[in-house]
Amino acid sequence: MSEATWEEIADVFEEARSDDRFRVTDDQTADWCLRKIADEDNELAKLTEWYERQQELAQKRHDSRVAYYTGLLHEYFDTVPAHSTKTMSKYTLPSGELVMSKPKADYIKADEEKLLSWCVTNDPDLVKVITAPKWADIKKRLTTVDGKIVDKDTGLFVDGVEIEEKPEEFKVKVRASE
Repeated sequence: MSEATWEEIADVFEEARSDDRFRVTDDQTADWCLRKIADEDNELAKLTEWYERQQELAQKRHDSRVAYYTGLLHEYFDTVPAHSTKTMSKYTLPSGELVMSKPKADYIKADEEKLLSWCVTNDPDLVKVITAPKWADIKKRLTTVDGKIVDKDTGLFVDGVEIEEKPEEFKVKVRASE
């Protein structure tokens, strides 16, 4: 996992520009290119794995240190005259604020069906009705005629749908090496 020098990178670009550069001329050279792509994929996977491990370690270190300092500040907060409101207590410092929110109750939907049944029975205005197109079903019925979108079943033009042309795309699929 060594880094390429600027000279090596420049050499690669210069080689790519020259007329006598490497060319794929048969199955053997094509397969060689596929193996080179697989090597690059493997190298990237190794680097990505290493980076993710480093990021995870850095996150754990950060979380541990922040928790430590937060604990110290929480202890300190209990000793200072904080400004209190109905929902919180706050102490302001030059670099930030220490805020303690007061306990509160949050409502949580425990059983959507029971709640819906209760709403329907007691106050139907609390029920939301959603109307939306069934996109998957609609797409099955669409076709294009003279650049217009038409419903195959009815022959009618369909409003609210546009065509997005996608260009031809060349892909290389490499089998993972073991």
